[in-house]
Amino acid sequence: LNNLIKRYGGSFEMLNEKWRYCFWLKDVNPSLIKKSSVLIDRINKCKSFRESTKSKSVNSKASTPYLFGDIRQPENDYLLIPRVSSHKRKYLPIGYISKETILADSAYGLPNATKYQFGILQSLMHNVWIRTVAGKLKSDYRYSNNLVYNNYPWPFEPSEKNKQKVEQKVEELMNNKSPTKKKKKVKGFLEPKKEDTKVSTNVVDMVAEHVVNIRKKRMELKG
Repeated sequence: LNNLIKRYGGSFEMLNEKWRYCFWLKDVNPSLIKKSSVLIDRINKCKSFRESTKSKSVNSKASTPYLFGDIRQPENDYLLIPRVSSHKRKYLPIGYISKETILADSAYGLPNATKYQFGILQSLMHNVWIRTVAGKLKSDYRYSNNLVYNNYPWPFEPSEKNKQKVEQKVEELMNNKSPTKKKKKVKGFLEPKKEDTKVSTNVVDMVAEHVVNIRKKRMELKG
């Protein structure tokens, strides 16, 4: 059964390196399941739980107790993006995750993400955008694929040269996280340059104006 056991997790597991494990039975031959008393026992317990619950969404999945309630697993390697992140963090923690790790509901998965996309999502601009438009869970930020990610003003037609600059900084950052190498600050990536300080102080105003324009357009469409 070892090949049916997959690493499982979301925000907490990635941040704390405390991954859980599960049986992943999607597309598994039923005859293989019937041969295992361990799997049959787990499946029967899941079926009983789903049948006895008062939640309609859970109860409706009682007929497929061998599957997760919601299949959200990316088919390729992905970036794991937490749904909720502490307001104390300056940057949203994200990471490259293998497709063999089952994605929990506490995070989003961005499949086939490039180093350029990773760099933009880890940029100061994107994190200011999060603090400006994201919802809140108490004082923490709630990342939304619709409100935050889909509405983010990505750089318009960036040149290959600028893309390569971002990718280079990402490689430096990823190499810097290696346990075998001494950590050092990656200049010019996470922190703005001194000459850009004046510009960065106006970022919130720019983001707010962009959000207002988006809302105006939506109201016009509804009207």
